[in-house]
Amino acid sequence: MDNLRSTEQHNKREQEFEKAEQLVELQSSGLKKELRLKDLVAMQILSIVGAGWIGTAAKLGSQQIMFWLLGVLLFYVPSGIVA
Repeated sequence: MDNLRSTEQHNKREQEFEKAEQLVELQSSGLKKELRLKDLVAMQILSIVGAGWIGTAAKLGSQQIMFWLLGVLLFYVPSGIVA
């Protein structure tokens, strides 16, 4: 008897959850997306190429270009493909 009652309660909670989820999806559909891909890419670039990397880049000298290009190819290009 207790098992039947707990199953009924579980089903009722699941139905309430599904109704709430549908309501959230309905309300969210009217929201404007503020961040676009170019915004996210710029944010990633700024977070990685920060003041802390200036010293490292200065130590590498002209070799830094190769490391930056390698980083772009191995990080930003795959990130752009996935997004």
